[in-house]
Amino acid sequence: DGDTPATLADKIVTIGGVRNAAKEDAAREVVKKLRQMQGVTDMEPGVFVIIIPQISAPVIIGAKGAQIKSIMESSGAEINVGRESIIGMPDQPISINGTLDQVVSAVSQLNSVLQDMVDRGKLTERDFQFRGSEPEESKLEAKPSGCGGGYNTNEDR
Repeated sequence: DGDTPATLADKIVTIGGVRNAAKEDAAREVVKKLRQMQGVTDMEPGVFVIIIPQISAPVIIGAKGAQIKSIMESSGAEINVGRESIIGMPDQPISINGTLDQVVSAVSQLNSVLQDMVDRGKLTERDFQFRGSEPEESKLEAKPSGCGGGYNTNEDR
């Protein structure tokens, strides 16, 4: 509850892990559970929203949309990157529409792009933390570590 701004009606789930397979398995279980709660079968299209640091959106989209198009083609999912950040957060929503396998594939590929940004020092753990409305000078600097969209990759689940 403390990781969700009051302006956001939904809850935020953070998945952590150092292995991509562990993150993908965890994402699959979260998406599967949400789909069950919504009455959507694994083979029916359904919408899943992840949030990414706003500063990573241009890299996710890629030059002339090439990166996001490639992810859509390889996953089979429809992906829409929100044009504005979430109120009360420095994050941008990405909606993913598809079957269970399509959504999980797209989330995994998006995470890979974000992980690459972390590995190159373009994102840090701090970019993935909800900071709310606390004053800038009171925020602690976090050490860089692996992170990914909606994922916090510091430790296994």
